[in-house]
Amino acid sequence: MIANNLDILIALQNTKEKKRTFFYPFFFFPSKNRPGSDSDYDLLAFHAKTAKTSRVTIFTPYKLSSTSSSTDSDLLSSNFLYSIRSRLKSGKLNAADDVAVPDEAFLTELRDFSLQHAITNIEGQLEQGNIPDDQDDDVLPQGATDMGAEATIRFLKAKLRVMQEELDRIAQECAKKDEENSTLTAKLKEMEDERGRLYRTNATQQSQIEKFKKISEDAQGKSDSLENQLSGLRKELDQINRSQKQQLTSQNATEVRLNRALEEIERYKDQVQKAKLTSKETTDQEKKRVEQLLTENKRLEKQKNELMAGFKKQLKLIDILKRQKMHVEAAKMLSFSEEEFVKALEWGS
Repeated sequence: MIANNLDILIALQNTKEKKRTFFYPFFFFPSKNRPGSDSDYDLLAFHAKTAKTSRVTIFTPYKLSSTSSSTDSDLLSSNFLYSIRSRLKSGKLNAADDVAVPDEAFLTELRDFSLQHAITNIEGQLEQGNIPDDQDDDVLPQGATDMGAEATIRFLKAKLRVMQEELDRIAQECAKKDEENSTLTAKLKEMEDERGRLYRTNATQQSQIEKFKKISEDAQGKSDSLENQLSGLRKELDQINRSQKQQLTSQNATEVRLNRALEEIERYKDQVQKAKLTSKETTDQEKKRVEQLLTENKRLEKQKNELMAGFKKQLKLIDILKRQKMHVEAAKMLSFSEEEFVKALEWGS
């Protein structure tokens, strides 16, 4: 069957934009005159037109048996061999978007092809020198037109070996590139994992930064509020200090007046004593005078007590204000410590 005579399968894997697969048959021709041949058939030549952006994968050909049946060897004419080669080089084979499918004429010629008959015709044409002209044929150089059949076959076999070596080298390069691609893919996956981990770490740190920023803003608001309270307390303290100075001045004046009143009382007492000694007539008047002085003295004593009570209250108020000032300063120092702690956390992160 035809499948038993297909020697090489070329799978053309295109880029991501399009993917086409071409199946080309390649043919074995007899090499009876070459010594040391592994089989009765050797690969003469093959040609496949590929895209620049494609990668060619060549699979091992089926090895033809020298005892093939007449049905299997009944395939193509010699003219069809040149037709296939010209079509492959010119790229005129019909192909769908995904799979290249040969046309009906190709299949008809393929069914009518006789391998043995084609080989016989080609050898006869090579011996007679009646090879059809093919302007697109670049397998043989221009200087090889005068070569004999055996020399031409040897040349083609040598060229085939060179092409096979080149094919092996390209296959090794493809395998190497595939290995490098696998390594780079693994590295890319590791980098993606690392990027995800760093992204999660960054998100966590961002949330912590936002949290610390909120704490800092709250602390700053509390500090501003305490600053405002401290400013108001300082104003109140200044007013209290001024009032205290005024009260101290008034108290000093009251004490001076009180001392003078006491001196007058003593003086009046002396006068009363003298008056008692000098005259009893003036006793009633002196008594009245003494009573007036005593009343005045009581009044002054009462004023003194009131002033002393007010002074004590002012001293207590001053003490309370001093304590409030100490609390405000302590709160301010605490807010400064919180700010330094937040800055230290931000610097550490």
